[in-house]
Amino acid sequence: VAQAVTRNPLADPYLLGVSSGAGFMVVLVTVLGIGTGMLGVFTIPVAAFIGAMIPLFLALLIGGRYPQPTAIILVGVALGQIFSALITFCLLVIADERHITGVMHWLAGGFGDARWSTLIFPTITLVVVGTALLLSSRWMDVLQTGDDGAAALGMNVRRFRVLSLLAVSVLAGAAVSVAGGIGFIGLLIPHLAGFIVGTRAIRLLPAAALLGAVAMVAADTAARSVAQSTEVPVGVITALVGAPIFVWMLYRQYRRLEQ
Repeated sequence: VAQAVTRNPLADPYLLGVSSGAGFMVVLVTVLGIGTGMLGVFTIPVAAFIGAMIPLFLALLIGGRYPQPTAIILVGVALGQIFSALITFCLLVIADERHITGVMHWLAGGFGDARWSTLIFPTITLVVVGTALLLSSRWMDVLQTGDDGAAALGMNVRRFRVLSLLAVSVLAGAAVSVAGGIGFIGLLIPHLAGFIVGTRAIRLLPAAALLGAVAMVAADTAARSVAQSTEVPVGVITALVGAPIFVWMLYRQYRRLEQ
């Protein structure tokens, strides 16, 4: 969805600062003990979700004023760097050693702390928001003709883009709240799904969701199998595999532009 509404093949929730905002809020709650135990097992997920929404709101508030969709992404990238710096500050200056290990494991991403009870909110979010996105899939296809072409067909481009990015961040925030920050899945999987089923959104969205789930299970299996003494964070596996593919995608894109 992020790639469709921004017409940027390299867009993903990470570029909106969602993961960094969620990580900062989790670090803040952990090291300062804010609200610890107030919501039981839901304390960290709720904090992560709230943190994920902060950079989204700021990116839409600042970048949404400009007609170019890349403005929102650029603001999101800047906000992501700010929240990453705040995370580093909290870990180095405020946190003690007993907090650092747990926080770093969460920031890297994984399913070690996930429980069936904490999956209620992400499941409801996926069903509600996912259904809404499927119902609006034809407008995503219309948007590929360009902002002027979509507007000529009666579409409120700015409102649709803002609502779609809001939906993206709500879904990403719900996922991050349970599993931490796991990168590159949202960036790479849509391209693989598009290669298999084509670029029409009504087919691409469910295919990307299914392939993303399969990729996560594969990465989790690899993370649990790499070392016998400890469980490697899933985010480490996806980064090691995803980063080279990302560089290759960039190379292909610029080669195509040169030709």
